[in-house]
Amino acid sequence: MPVLAEIQPILDLLNSVEPPPPPKDEAELLARMRATIGMMQEPVNETLAVASVEDKVIDFHGLEVPVRVYTPANRPVALMVYLHGGGFSIGNIDTHDGLARRYCGNGSMVVVNVEYRLAPENAFPSGVDDSLAATLWAQENAPSFGLRPDQVVVAGDSAGGNLAAVTAQTHARLLREGKLSAPLAGHIMHCPVTDMRYGADESYPSRRENASGYMLTDEMMRVFFHFYAQSGATPEDVRVSPLLAERLDDLSPALLLTAEFDPLRDEGELYADALRKAGVDVTAKRFDGTIHVFMMFSPLECAQQSDAMVFEFVNRVAS
Repeated sequence: MPVLAEIQPILDLLNSVEPPPPPKDEAELLARMRATIGMMQEPVNETLAVASVEDKVIDFHGLEVPVRVYTPANRPVALMVYLHGGGFSIGNIDTHDGLARRYCGNGSMVVVNVEYRLAPENAFPSGVDDSLAATLWAQENAPSFGLRPDQVVVAGDSAGGNLAAVTAQTHARLLREGKLSAPLAGHIMHCPVTDMRYGADESYPSRRENASGYMLTDEMMRVFFHFYAQSGATPEDVRVSPLLAERLDDLSPALLLTAEFDPLRDEGELYADALRKAGVDVTAKRFDGTIHVFMMFSPLECAQQSDAMVFEFVNRVAS
């Protein structure tokens, strides 16, 4: 189907901007990308029923991770650990503050918005380590919010969706090995990158069909992986490409949402299929006519439909 009428003005605006001169080096390129995503953040919706918002640094067995904790005005139904998108190298808790407030205020969730370390300054596996630490901290501290450790959900978009998948896989392994006592309630992936074999794998039509003109480009993804892999990470590592994991059968219930005009569409849907074949409780939906991380734009009807699916999923798995 064609791009939705509510999405087209966003693309028209993005595609009308005259490209800047080529950056003189990678540092300038990174600075530009971080400035651009900062300008795209959603204004704070002060009308949402959020009881408190607190910036803090959690200490999980010596690993310090900055987070922003949102508490709803009413009794929470779950605790969500949210991992922002941005290609592992841009984005932060501010760019996703509006989304976190929506999930807290409209979804009655405690939300822990995680400021994991970014590449290339802190390449793989820094973000992986921080995401797992924040999730385990959330489980340990769930009772302080009136919740059980098994009412914790980990979620993320794009690169954060990758980190949510990797965190869920690692958590399941630790649980299987007897190193943890409580499972996750579930995990949520918005438009996730699940296979980082860029340049080596051309099996996904969406990477070619949506390579440019739809906000996220294939070229951008290659740059992001270059930054992420500064430490020598390989795309075959399952902590980089969770789609390549050999065992998925004991993962927590999953919600995976994709967009028609997204280079990452096919690998996200293939991961949903792999989870389903492994016997995991999976809810998956492609939002036709939409673009990468469309759920960030709250006025859009498709974003509101995505929110509704998230709230329904969380209420079901965390009850």
